[in-house]
Amino acid sequence: MKAALAALLAFNGAGPWEPQGPAGVTGGQVENIENLPVAGAVNALASHRENPDVLYVGSVNGGIWKTTSATATVPQWEAQTDAQLSPSIGAINFDPTDPTQQTLVAGVARSSAFNVQGGSRSGLLRTTNGGQTWVALTALAGRNVVGVEASGNRIVAASNNGDAGNCDDLGVFLSDDTGQNFDAVGNGIPIGAVDALARDPAEPTVLYAAVFLASLCTPGGQNGIYHSADFGDSWTKISPSADSLALDTLLQDLPGTHVEMAVGPDGGLFVAVVPGSSLQLEGVFFTPDRGISWILMDLPGSLEPLFQGIHPSRQGFVHLSLAADPVNPNRVYVGGDRQPQSDDGSFPNSIGAQDFSGRLFRGDLSQPSGFQWTPITHGGTFAGSAPHADSRELAFDAAGQLLDANDGGVYRQSGADGFFGDWFSVNGNLQITETHDGRLDPVSGVILGGNQDTGSTQQSSPGSLSWESVNTGDGGDVAVANLGSQSVRYHSFSFFGAPTRSVYSASNQLMMRTVLGLLPLNESPEIEPQFKTPVVVNRVDPQSLLIGARNGVFESTDQGDTIEQLLAEVTVNGFLGTSLVFGHEDNPEMIYAAGCSPSCDSQTPSQIWLRRSAEEDFEVIFSAADNGNINAIALGLGAGSLFVIGPASVHRLANFGSQVFDITGNLLDLNPGQFRSLLWVSTNADNALLAGTDRGVFFATESANYQTWQRLELGLPNTPVFDLDYADGRDWLLASTLGRGSFLLRGLTTVLPGIFSDSFE
Repeated sequence: MKAALAALLAFNGAGPWEPQGPAGVTGGQVENIENLPVAGAVNALASHRENPDVLYVGSVNGGIWKTTSATATVPQWEAQTDAQLSPSIGAINFDPTDPTQQTLVAGVARSSAFNVQGGSRSGLLRTTNGGQTWVALTALAGRNVVGVEASGNRIVAASNNGDAGNCDDLGVFLSDDTGQNFDAVGNGIPIGAVDALARDPAEPTVLYAAVFLASLCTPGGQNGIYHSADFGDSWTKISPSADSLALDTLLQDLPGTHVEMAVGPDGGLFVAVVPGSSLQLEGVFFTPDRGISWILMDLPGSLEPLFQGIHPSRQGFVHLSLAADPVNPNRVYVGGDRQPQSDDGSFPNSIGAQDFSGRLFRGDLSQPSGFQWTPITHGGTFAGSAPHADSRELAFDAAGQLLDANDGGVYRQSGADGFFGDWFSVNGNLQITETHDGRLDPVSGVILGGNQDTGSTQQSSPGSLSWESVNTGDGGDVAVANLGSQSVRYHSFSFFGAPTRSVYSASNQLMMRTVLGLLPLNESPEIEPQFKTPVVVNRVDPQSLLIGARNGVFESTDQGDTIEQLLAEVTVNGFLGTSLVFGHEDNPEMIYAAGCSPSCDSQTPSQIWLRRSAEEDFEVIFSAADNGNINAIALGLGAGSLFVIGPASVHRLANFGSQVFDITGNLLDLNPGQFRSLLWVSTNADNALLAGTDRGVFFATESANYQTWQRLELGLPNTPVFDLDYADGRDWLLASTLGRGSFLLRGLTTVLPGIFSDSFE
């Protein structure tokens, strides 16, 4: 009875978890758009063919969202798939055979710029009522579905990766029974990584697929562009085998190879290719006649004064977009990663960019070589506007306006087909931030977040869904020190860039902000930063910090002004959850650190190092089995009590690691997906261990020896819970998710006893 009711409430979003946003971040990395709004990464777009206000987006790790007010100043969005197995959307498209435009199909795929982290690869999702309900189609579970097209009971899907890591995961798959079953297609097309799937809007049975890794998966298989005239039943290679244009040559059998395709109004096919060897756009090709002839276009870019393409950050492996003009068959639009600085390292650059914002161009085949591309940001707009960087998909709405899905959300260009249009935010109340680190400020009551793509952010006020940027780019770890009447907040961006401490009053007023000095003492080396460099405040001494670097563990006793290396030749876990514990009421000098020696790779097990006191050396007290990861650690009741969580296991270490107990218990039976984060709390009823997973937060109690797990209340979306934090003075529990932002549970100690008493039974 309890399980059935819990499932029902979860579907209806009931329960005490309160969304805290961000549902709108101001001060983001866009240019000359009012309030500089950002939201989070969007991977796929599906715009209604007749009504530009109806728009669906597939976010990177926040599921599918729908709005019926896309052209409004502040569109209002609704989350559609919070209760589905996975929030990681790779593609979404309408079924054009449904005249009511209520049928859509989406593919599930991991594509996060945060080390490709995400939910399970659960297959496909389909709706026939405009998104009121979505049905999971699991026949392709385990594949990375990056392309999907539907035609009644027929569905074609494309996969470029998968859980098994072999050729069975790859290729074009066809279903004739509305996705209940799929067969790999081999009639004329080799098995290989299919990175792009495109459809002719004028002839819906015509499909195109881009294939690489073909020779590794199919004897005699050829990489290339393939064409189907019968909706996937049979295929023909249309890219030139002689390859005088180098198209097939660019389809390299290397990680990072990426392709985008788009079909114009007259059936012409545009193809953009990023080879894995360079991770930047190296070819834009066009065929007006399905491969009989091909044209190589110029490369888009700008002179700074040396030529810079659309991928100054070499992130073409994920940040590449392409759209054909729906009216003009000669025009195509392309997006890359970010704006470059001038060659002397300064802004503005040659097209007027003042920041690392979006990099998008319009191409025109009718123009002579050397004049085919024009920027549609900055100097190519009326107000010098630009969306967020890192474009993922371009599409046109029914009003002929260009939509850009990128790592900051969704933006609309009012005049991309000509000159001097401008960019506007379509983000509205989207809550899709990939928050990998979150902290409660116990003094002011606001929440801080370290986010992929949208920097470090904080609530404008306690409980507000509106947040503000502290820094932009990719956010780093966040930490808070409680000074009683004031708090100290620590922020940085990727690779520990611009690490700062900010002093705030109890009323959330900024009093002082200082860049950390990080001056090495006692012959210590400088910190070698990681993409996400962990920072933690001592539990007893709020002046002291630990920093987890690529070259070990560093301590600061003066809020980051100076540092000293305590542990060398260890890489502290960065991309995962909490990896450092510093201090206990009984032992302020105690340190636990999770990481690898000397660096982390698939052959090196994660381990835990312990320092009992400043006079003692570090010792290894735990190693993950089978070269596995340690995703997070959490301190228990005493200084010698530590909990450890891996992707699919939980352990309790007693007496400083001399005793180890597997306490995974029944947790795997509750279908949590991967285990992500860990937190121990002492409540009025019982001490409890909380585990954040792909599908909610679960808890086990000390009275049951931490062996019996239950879901912690309801209302939390099925999105990876990457971090947990607890403010005991307020009795608030914070869950930070990699795709749906922050959620708060107030009154944890009153909620837990209710569950202990089996009140739902």
